[in-house]
Amino acid sequence: MKKRFKTGACIAILSLCITGLNAQKNSAEASLQISGDSGNWKISDKTTKEIIAANLPYAEVDAYVHGAARIRNAKKWGFLNPQGKEIVAPKYDFVYDFDEDMADVMNNGKYGFIDRTGEEVIDLKYSSAHSFHEGYAAVAMQDKWGFISKTGKELTPMKYENIHDFQGGIAEVMKNHKHGLINRSGKEITPVKYDAVYQQYATGLIVVKLNDHFGIADTAAKKVLSLKYDDITDRISDGLIIVECKKKKGFVNKAGKEVIATIYDSAEPFANGKAKVTLKEEEFYIDVNGKKL
Repeated sequence: MKKRFKTGACIAILSLCITGLNAQKNSAEASLQISGDSGNWKISDKTTKEIIAANLPYAEVDAYVHGAARIRNAKKWGFLNPQGKEIVAPKYDFVYDFDEDMADVMNNGKYGFIDRTGEEVIDLKYSSAHSFHEGYAAVAMQDKWGFISKTGKELTPMKYENIHDFQGGIAEVMKNHKHGLINRSGKEITPVKYDAVYQQYATGLIVVKLNDHFGIADTAAKKVLSLKYDDITDRISDGLIIVECKKKKGFVNKAGKEVIATIYDSAEPFANGKAKVTLKEEEFYIDVNGKKL
């Protein structure tokens, strides 16, 4: 009878394998050394001292990044692989480092993308472009921005004034000088109507600002919780974050729910299950439920 792994075990094993492969790739890349000068470059292994390629006739050879080195010959750019062979000969006005096995390249002011074989998989037709992040790249046509997949399919129309790269499955977009958020399906999970949007990486919260008040975006429910705060700190301790409303402080949890009312004149972050607060000139400690100790 065939043995079967549980799903969690399979994911854990796959994760370890990917991590190991990435570590091997990064280690091999770090061992490559570029030396020489214009018209006479050399690639060698810093550990074994082995010469991988010599007498490379380029005007410039950059360090290896993500498995490829940018090369320049006169005014045109291309790429070398770790063996010193051309992925693509210098023929572009500029090239950017590979990210997610794709590199954005530019000719005559137009941007597109090549893959690891050097093939132009996305035509050079965009007026600007970012590298790929989480499977999508931000691109612009006639000063309007949108996202495309690695096949060149549009995730969103070219309708935004500006956009930021995806991080954690969410991207900030801007239209009519207002800010919002979209997900990897291209859906606006927070309306594009806020003065600012902040992703607090320390707390995990997504904070929005409108008319000098801050709120917390619940992206799953596609709504904003309590757009009333004067400040939302970017530090989390014991699962709680200090917020301020009308000069009074309280605490919200990681879901953005206010669990300790904003009634205190001052408050310090929690430590070991308690936080120091001040109320009507009395200083004392409270627990994570707001109970006075």
